[in-house]
Amino acid sequence: MRIRMIRLIIGGLAVFGVLCVSAYVRAETQYFHHLSDVPVMPALTISPEESYLFDKAQGRIISEVAYADNVSIKSIENYYIQSLPALGWSQEATRFFKRGREKLEIMIETQGSVHRVQFFLSPVSK
Repeated sequence: MRIRMIRLIIGGLAVFGVLCVSAYVRAETQYFHHLSDVPVMPALTISPEESYLFDKAQGRIISEVAYADNVSIKSIENYYIQSLPALGWSQEATRFFKRGREKLEIMIETQGSVHRVQFFLSPVSK
């Protein structure tokens, strides 16, 4: 009986610890304004003047733009390949993700030494 109680306490503390760490990580992570559940890679700088949102009956259309230098395209791709599935997105291709009735495309253009990264969310075609 006593061992069972100790196991329950240890298990409860472990769960509490995981929840605290998850809350801390979420608090430290920056998210886009309109794509509030898509994290901003720490190496990216958001360009709010280039974002837009259309909310239609068929679904949302959102574009968010960020810029990066001193980071490789592969690093950007890997960040989102690793982080988005934890937020419910399934990877369809290297820069394409799907969740429910929405798809997210990540487009990367290089302008000199700077990468322009556009996140485009739209409804899935029926």
